[in-house]
Amino acid sequence: MIEHDRFASNRATIDAIKDACKKGKIAFNEVNVEKFDFLSFPELSEEDIVFRITSGVKSRKLEKLLINEKCKTIYHDNQLAYFNRGSCYYHNLKVGLPVIPTIVQMPQRFEDLKKAVELLDGYPVIFKKEGLSHGRGVSKIENEKELESRFEAEDGSTNLMIRKFIKHEKQYRLAVLGDEVLACHQNWLAPNDFRSNSGDSRLRKSEACDCEPDLKAIAIEAVASMGIDFGGVDILIDDQGDAYIAEVNAPFYFASTAKLCQVDIAGALVDHLMKK
Repeated sequence: MIEHDRFASNRATIDAIKDACKKGKIAFNEVNVEKFDFLSFPELSEEDIVFRITSGVKSRKLEKLLINEKCKTIYHDNQLAYFNRGSCYYHNLKVGLPVIPTIVQMPQRFEDLKKAVELLDGYPVIFKKEGLSHGRGVSKIENEKELESRFEAEDGSTNLMIRKFIKHEKQYRLAVLGDEVLACHQNWLAPNDFRSNSGDSRLRKSEACDCEPDLKAIAIEAVASMGIDFGGVDILIDDQGDAYIAEVNAPFYFASTAKLCQVDIAGALVDHLMKK
């Protein structure tokens, strides 16, 4: 499913899955949510697979309408598709994984906000609006003056997380399917940017690699904790060598990872879903 053509990565993902289905002699149907008739929809059977490629609200709604207890999905239990799972932070936190220290909601009093900064080991801190991607809604606050300015500009109802700033030397993206890491690559920051996944991707250097077994174990458990089989896990390594889960992306843009690492991720995904 595709909500709109905001990112060219949508097309690359669709084409990769379409090719994998063709190789497996599986009928492929592309559903454009902007053109879909929400007044009627098909009843799916155990022969059908549903895979949502975008995180937009309309796509989530359509997924909930299409999925039933019979069809195949990346969810451990299709009932999970009906619930808003929220940020991966909560799922990873509850199973004891190394998450970035976070205050999940900006306090409504400025004095409490300053206390939150202290709890996160001081400036700088990261402000992150939930539900956005590609670095949008992520900003760095360097001092109390900037903090006060941001506080005055925000509404207490804003879905805004405050996170400890992790000064990282390395960032890994791991593509996880079930109990396996299919591919891994290391990313370097773009010039003059502190965010790992923002701006023009052509300005960021990436290199295929094989990360340590303990990082693979973290990534596999991080995806499983969300009740899904497939996800892209971003892990930061700070200047002390400690690992932090920055995000678990599901769905995620895997076409660039597949190309960089020379791994048929789409084919593995389709095979996995067919065997469920």
